[in-house]
Amino acid sequence: MRLLSLLLLVPLPGFAATNAQTAPGHALAVDFPCAAQVTIEPDPSLDDQVALAARADHPEEIAQLRLYSENDTAKLVISEKQCWYPEQSPGGFHRTLVLDLRIPVRSPISISDGGDATYVIGDVDAPANISLSGNIEITMGTIGPVNLEMNGTGHLRMASIAGPAHIELNGSADADIDKAAMPALSAELSGASTLQIRTGTVSTLSLDITGSAGAKIGAIIGTGAVEIAGTGKAELARVAGSLTRNISGTGTLTVQGE
Repeated sequence: MRLLSLLLLVPLPGFAATNAQTAPGHALAVDFPCAAQVTIEPDPSLDDQVALAARADHPEEIAQLRLYSENDTAKLVISEKQCWYPEQSPGGFHRTLVLDLRIPVRSPISISDGGDATYVIGDVDAPANISLSGNIEITMGTIGPVNLEMNGTGHLRMASIAGPAHIELNGSADADIDKAAMPALSAELSGASTLQIRTGTVSTLSLDITGSAGAKIGAIIGTGAVEIAGTGKAELARVAGSLTRNISGTGTLTVQGE
């Protein structure tokens, strides 16, 4: 592990500080960057490195960042155990850090974050491992195989998933996916969380719902297994093959055509 560069803070109009740096890597890992907004976009001009542009009202928000390379992965973290905030307002401080990350085309991504932040992610078209808590708002393009975990009140909107997916939603988190091309989907929903998949195909579905969580899957399903405990509900489009179901409590399962 090595720190690739010292942060150079350059004042520009409208922001107290900005910074630009790069790190070698064919993958990106973002771990609690203490940012208000994060953009991640593939860039065909980048073959083997990740580029970061950061700006904030407070230079200290940028100074806490570390971008380094490890095992062919560019990693973005903070250097302290907690996010920086002004000493006079630890409870009322609103983050101003904005991050723009550019990655090589089809680079795998890993994101862990919590609190309040907004993410916009382009058509990565590669594996994604995402773990979110708190009130995260995330918008994504097309992603390859996905491992997604959301806790709290977060919202996810995704254009499509191409590949197998594992989705775990807790609290009142919700995920809305426009299109699926999934050979397999394993989904675990609890609390008041919701999952919607509007169109596409899911060859094999495993759906586990507890509490008052709900799922609405408009994609055509090959075979499936659904388990509901509590007051939750599931609405499925056409199931081409077999469907096993195990429902306890007052939960409901609706299958189109039945």
